[in-house]
Amino acid sequence: MTPQLLVIDDQAQIRQFLREALGAEGYAVETAGTGDEAVTRLTETIPDLVLLDLRLPDTSGLDLMREIHRQFPSMCVVMMTAFGEIETAVKAIKAGAFDFIPKPFNLEQLLHVIKRGLETSRHARELYTLRRQGDSYLHSPGIVMSTAPAMQDIYETVRKVIVGDKTTILIEGESGVGKDVLAGLIHASSPRSAESFLEINCAALPEKLLESELFGHEQGAFTDALHQKPGLLELAHRGTLFLDEIGEMSLTLQVKLLRVLEKQTFRRVGGVQDISVDVRLISATNRDLSRMVAEGAFREDLYYRLKVIPLLIPPLRERPEDIPALADHFLRVYNLQFQRNFEGFSAGATAAMAAYAWPG
Repeated sequence: MTPQLLVIDDQAQIRQFLREALGAEGYAVETAGTGDEAVTRLTETIPDLVLLDLRLPDTSGLDLMREIHRQFPSMCVVMMTAFGEIETAVKAIKAGAFDFIPKPFNLEQLLHVIKRGLETSRHARELYTLRRQGDSYLHSPGIVMSTAPAMQDIYETVRKVIVGDKTTILIEGESGVGKDVLAGLIHASSPRSAESFLEINCAALPEKLLESELFGHEQGAFTDALHQKPGLLELAHRGTLFLDEIGEMSLTLQVKLLRVLEKQTFRRVGGVQDISVDVRLISATNRDLSRMVAEGAFREDLYYRLKVIPLLIPPLRERPEDIPALADHFLRVYNLQFQRNFEGFSAGATAAMAAYAWPG
């Protein structure tokens, strides 16, 4: 399905530019020039993501974002900011915005933020819909609770470690076992649950872009750094930062991350000022980090800093007792998504799922 975007900006030329540029990338784009017009658009079509200017002629972007989230709690909102509005943009993120993009736009950066926002919000929308339907499986945020003994041991460990809310956690397991879901559960169960839970896939970005995303940058730090930008470490202050695929991080960035864990401070790219941060780091990997340490591909000191609490999620093929509940869960998800009413699985389908050697 084509992702639906709503652009809310009072400048016609910006609306036109984004309609054409994002349309060329395969997105369906609707626009609105005022808060009232945006509310009307939202009654007609529910978008997958909203690009919202901080300043509108009839309301503030912050107030409109709050109204959007009142009606659509899982809606992904990306704020668009002019020069000098960075502090307000940071407030918007703390109030629930997914991210912000400064004007004038860097199209590559904008497309990256949109892609990341759509991926993050897709699962959240499905879960919110299920909760509204009263789905009994989802008493925890986004997880079908496993009955496997190995997973019960993990849950017991989580219950013990969430009290010490600065303890780093390393989640290991094959791709697809639900490392991100477990990270979200840990955050939601911790004393930091009222604060931000931010995540990034370290394998998805080249080194320089990952560095900028994590640590932020100062204006002029590199060619496209037209404005100061806080990084995820700064935005996750008092909350949780989830670093997925940590094994793909370069040795150069590993050194900088180690400093954060040791000193609880960092510097933006191009910056000279130390910024103090209070953030819990949860990392995940599908690689054998101990082997990478032995081969010199991962820093030993960082490895032990990240692995204060190790959690190893076994693949589904090693916990077949979870297959029926997971199958039923996803049947409900896709019944809702595609407006179907399948009631269950045949005996043959159930047997096939039980016999399959599930990867992850």
